[in-house]
Amino acid sequence: EYMGGDDAIRRIMWINSKEDGSFRGIGFVQFASAELTLKASQMDAPQVDGTWTWAKLNKPRLPPPTGYSLFLGGCPDSITDQVVTNHYQKAGTISSIRWGTNDDGSFRGFGYVYFDTEEAKDKAAAMEPLVVGGRTLRVDGASKGGKGGKGKGKGKGKASAPPMKSEGKKISFDD
Repeated sequence: EYMGGDDAIRRIMWINSKEDGSFRGIGFVQFASAELTLKASQMDAPQVDGTWTWAKLNKPRLPPPTGYSLFLGGCPDSITDQVVTNHYQKAGTISSIRWGTNDDGSFRGFGYVYFDTEEAKDKAAAMEPLVVGGRTLRVDGASKGGKGGKGKGKGKGKASAPPMKSEGKKISFDD
């Protein structure tokens, strides 16, 4: 009510247990505007049925990448989108570049270059490796949409994709 009326909230999604369908005590609220989202995140958390609630402002997510990806590993902090584009545009059209980051936004030293065609990705993978800041980058061809092969890793449990940043200031693989 005090957020601006019935049209302030677009969607509420409650999280239930996969095992028995019971409520897990978590929900997501999507507001009609960024301003309303910020206002809600700054409000004092209300009590519901005697339990204090809290809210966390989530970072916006990038849409999933499209195209065929080439993995770049061992990247120095000095790498930029422009350096990568200048090197790999000879192979074909680059649709996007994304860099791996930690939750705090710090660079993780790897990224993906997305090409419009598999042919362009394969051509880029066959090129001389890019050298940045004295480092020769590790290059691996990934697959369509940036997902790896169907093999299973050596670790236990399920891995989740790292936070990604998209083209921006420092070559920042971001959201």
